[in-house]
Amino acid sequence: MTGDQGSPVRTSNRGNNPRPGLEINHGLKFGTGGGLGLALQQLGRAYFRHVARLCAKAALKVRLAPTLGRSRSLVFLLVLLLAVSVAKSDEPVGSIQELRGTAQVFRAAKTIAAAVGILVMLGDRIETLADSELTLILRGGTRLTLGEDSTIIIDRHLVATHIQTSIRLLLGKLRSWVNDTGGAGGVNFEIHTPNGVAAARGTDFEVEFIEGKPCPADPSCLRYTTVGVYQGVVVVANPTSPAGSLPVTVTAGYQTTIPCESPPTPSARWGAEELRAPGYH
Repeated sequence: MTGDQGSPVRTSNRGNNPRPGLEINHGLKFGTGGGLGLALQQLGRAYFRHVARLCAKAALKVRLAPTLGRSRSLVFLLVLLLAVSVAKSDEPVGSIQELRGTAQVFRAAKTIAAAVGILVMLGDRIETLADSELTLILRGGTRLTLGEDSTIIIDRHLVATHIQTSIRLLLGKLRSWVNDTGGAGGVNFEIHTPNGVAAARGTDFEVEFIEGKPCPADPSCLRYTTVGVYQGVVVVANPTSPAGSLPVTVTAGYQTTIPCESPPTPSARWGAEELRAPGYH
């Protein structure tokens, strides 16, 4: 098989590839010991320890400095804190492991053609085109698969005593295999859409945000989120719904839908709402 420029598409040589046509990268791992990922983690930890020491010294100077000199020490401390925030925005959170079709990574003012093996940074916006699919492996082992015509932004991904992840799904479909085996503290994993939040503690689930199509639960609504669970438990809420609206807990084999600014629908068997909706037969 060849790509757009006639170059061969790389595939895994470790056993049979269960999904022909996908590029698969096995060379770059995060948090599993070795390779570029480990080197980046070690470098990042050393850098932040150094900055933390400088911040502590600056804070001490602020407390001890005379009134006239205190403003300069405070400015120095603020500059260091800004450096920390900028560094965190450039922190790798994972890598592209599989790619079918075409996708792009938007980083600050740059547009990068997605390819297997490239690092994904905090704050990157990732978009797939039609007939395309992209899979990321995050540090800590969580796996994300972005469907066609979909867009996500990774807003937060911390791997310490426990994993904390927050991802915005702006359009399209995202399936998440959340790794909850990395530490005793557990996992706090959230997918945010324009009208919904799906929170998991380690599970396999799918979130989709759709615009321009009638919602199965409310055909007058053309903007909605669906959450379906393959395994585990997901708590779903709509932060734009009226005050007092309650979240819905969804278990394996069930789904919920969030129409526009309404609360999530009661959990139902996956696909039941579509079967009942007009025009979905």
